[in-house]
Amino acid sequence: LADGLNKIELGGASNFIVKKDAFETPNGIAGVRAVGTFNIKKGSSFREQEYQYVVFGQPGALQQVVIVNNKQNLYAKQIVERIINSLEIELTQGEK
Repeated sequence: LADGLNKIELGGASNFIVKKDAFETPNGIAGVRAVGTFNIKKGSSFREQEYQYVVFGQPGALQQVVIVNNKQNLYAKQIVERIINSLEIELTQGEK
């Protein structure tokens, strides 16, 4: 998780708030999720963004889903919820 959040920070993000927890897809695949907020400079002011960063690992593979949206956008929150609730990961044979 730290590597992905560092990449966001290199893009100009600052003042991260991070909450890390376990995550499970509807079909029972376990992963780790970081959720929170950060600020990004837009012109002379800062805009607060929300993010969800979900990581699934298995032997030989790592899947990552990163979603960033403007915290003030109510439609974006609904879209993010639909994306998160529909995540499905295909495991390699013999894993689960």
